[in-house]
Amino acid sequence: MGEAGAQRDVMTFERTLSQEALGILAVDLGLRAGFAFLSVAGEVLWCRSQHFANRSAIGRASWGVLQSCPAAGWVVVEGERALANAWRRAALKRGLGFCRVDAGQWRAERWPQGAQRSGAWAKAQAVQEATALLRRQGRPAVQPLRHDTAEAVLIGLWFAGQLASASG
Repeated sequence: MGEAGAQRDVMTFERTLSQEALGILAVDLGLRAGFAFLSVAGEVLWCRSQHFANRSAIGRASWGVLQSCPAAGWVVVEGERALANAWRRAALKRGLGFCRVDAGQWRAERWPQGAQRSGAWAKAQAVQEATALLRRQGRPAVQPLRHDTAEAVLIGLWFAGQLASASG
């Protein structure tokens, strides 16, 4: 099971990216971290949540998680700068693009300021929206999404939008 003390809730989908396409690995960092791997068009290929025993295990996990995403071209991370640095080093060493985003940044672009009542509201809204997105993409959840996984999905979707805006 990789890191000692790590537990996973995994949701994997059958479809994969073609080798020519590059995907986005989105990470919501924390002791309970959310991961989502999306195409640059915003299609969710897989998402999962993983619990880490301590903060150093979060950084050490970067290599293994990136290894599970051979078609990744980008890593986008929301979380504390110190934790994100290990992910940045791992991404850059593999030649991947890297972006660290603050929760307030992507949330403000997703939801009007007046709608953002609290962090708890944003997490609940993320679960609702990510679940709806998975259903629209023909991927019904086999279990309810955790807020960290849902936020990783929306972070990846936000970044896909950033890439699309930059290129066109």
